[in-house]
Amino acid sequence: MRQLVVRMMAWYNDIYSVKKDLLKNEAMNLVLVIRQEQHCTLEEAYAEAIRIHDADLNEFIKIKHSRPGFGAYNKDVDRFITNAELFLKGQVLWYTKGTQRYD
Repeated sequence: MRQLVVRMMAWYNDIYSVKKDLLKNEAMNLVLVIRQEQHCTLEEAYAEAIRIHDADLNEFIKIKHSRPGFGAYNKDVDRFITNAELFLKGQVLWYTKGTQRYD
């Protein structure tokens, strides 16, 4: 789950920072790598990056709902999941309402 959270954070950052990265000639951006590798339009690359992000999100949700019991650690696992969800939501709010950096 931790790997999924980190990847989703990276994908989300790349999706929101494409315009900024294009201005800087930055190549390390999922959307721009997809565009280059698949020889597609920027819009198609955005769609693929969002698909990748959403696949990771769906996997996170699947694991959340089908995880085994952890005995004495159940509360700790629940807290980890809740905090991970809050962190991801915070990232969304940062990009959509909290900053003008990526407008």
